[in-house]
Amino acid sequence: MSVTIQAVDRALNILNLLAANSDGLSNREIAKQVGLNISTTHHLVNTLAAQGYVHRLDGSRYCLGHTIARLHNAYLSNVNPNAHLYDALNKLAEATGETAYLCIWHNGHALIQGMVEGSQAVRVGGLYVGFIGNTHLRAAGKVLLAYLGEQELNAYLATADFTPLTAKSVRDSRQLKEQLWKIVKHGYAVDQGEFADDVSCVAAPIFSAEGAIVAALGISAPDQRFVRLRDQLIGTVVHAAHNASRMIGHKSSGQSDTREGDWQNDAVQRNHRQDKSGATLARKRAEQASFLRRRTRRTLPNKRGKRSGNR
Repeated sequence: MSVTIQAVDRALNILNLLAANSDGLSNREIAKQVGLNISTTHHLVNTLAAQGYVHRLDGSRYCLGHTIARLHNAYLSNVNPNAHLYDALNKLAEATGETAYLCIWHNGHALIQGMVEGSQAVRVGGLYVGFIGNTHLRAAGKVLLAYLGEQELNAYLATADFTPLTAKSVRDSRQLKEQLWKIVKHGYAVDQGEFADDVSCVAAPIFSAEGAIVAALGISAPDQRFVRLRDQLIGTVVHAAHNASRMIGHKSSGQSDTREGDWQNDAVQRNHRQDKSGATLARKRAEQASFLRRRTRRTLPNKRGKRSGNR
């Protein structure tokens, strides 16, 4: 068991809390949400403010400070994200008016690498660059999981916490694998109230020149607006991810390159292009889908109440 420093842990909890509250919080609000007394919170916030990690707004509210921006820039320079992906992220937020996210697979989790706030008056908050956790409940996380190799997927499932966050949360690996198979088949993922009540998300994969998934591009929207604009939002996200893939060298065949509604057909055609090793991407994708189907069938009950695959 790793040893942690309590004061550092508390300070980091305050920073994470402020990251999720862009309008700032008072000392009393911070203390209540992190479970500390006012005096301890006051000293921690003052220490963070002295180093530029926290900035005092007008009145008695606090937000993240300029030092966070410097750390963020240093992080981005280390990760070295492709500029085309951030261009796609900005265009997606502009096209939909919704908050857009760029997620990558990092140390066994879906990590938010980039985020652009939407322009809608009512929009989804609470997430931030660097956020990880509940990968299997988030649309972008589901996309990244769907294209993992068997070993990586099994490693994730072995430690995944399926405690539901909402009544709609996926609750076990069997149900998740069914979702992942559909994502590979259709080319996008939807999370409608799984991660947070009354919030819906859609995400699609971005592929490299070699056909490997490099990121997931998606948006989140209030559920009421998502239901009304579902097809439009899904189409826009899929089209944006498809264009981002093309910008970083992914080649797809057929006229569907320029037709938003035909991207799923293009995904099928794309699978037939050979990669450098001579193996076809179609076989790789087929093997992934076959693996998910086999694992799902093994855990589905047959009509007599027995488990299929165990006869």
